[in-house]
Amino acid sequence: MKNQDVSILEWIIVFIILSIPFINIIMIVIFAIGNFNQSLKNFAKALIFILIFGILLLTYFFGSLGQVVRQIPGF
Repeated sequence: MKNQDVSILEWIIVFIILSIPFINIIMIVIFAIGNFNQSLKNFAKALIFILIFGILLLTYFFGSLGQVVRQIPGF
């Protein structure tokens, strides 16, 4: 495990990698479990947590929206 600081250039490269669809999901997992800098690992773990939390919230809200729409007459 590296204990060095992550440079600005490394952060830019990370954000470029994370902007590529489908590759970003794989790389987030690799960053979280791989042998990378601790701050990069923590960033990836936090991002995984936020993504899972967001998916759960979206599922809840869309499920609730479905219940509301069913109660509207004519739908």
